[in-house]
Amino acid sequence: MKLVNRSYLIVKPRQPYIDWVRSFDDSVEIDDLINQKTIYLVDEPAFDSPEEINNIIKKVCRDIFVSELEAWYIDKESFPKDMTYKAFKQWFDVEYVDLGFDLSDDELIAE
Repeated sequence: MKLVNRSYLIVKPRQPYIDWVRSFDDSVEIDDLINQKTIYLVDEPAFDSPEEINNIIKKVCRDIFVSELEAWYIDKESFPKDMTYKAFKQWFDVEYVDLGFDLSDDELIAE
């Protein structure tokens, strides 16, 4: 078991994201979207204060926003014009996890 020197953001879709995906493909089951989660590794904060965690989320929210949208549709013209932190919080729930361990014996590959 190896400690990984990252913190984690678990990103879950909210209704605006679900509505956006279904505007392109209404055959997608709502439950499948609701249960969809993505984990993003981020730098560890110096302190796990709510303010510092919020700053990390603000720093990466646009990259996550784009990644989540591109998971369903890559035409950037279809992306919402407002991808600010405020919009991000409307489209996604984020859970912060401060500690993670790699339980695999396989080499970790980063691309």
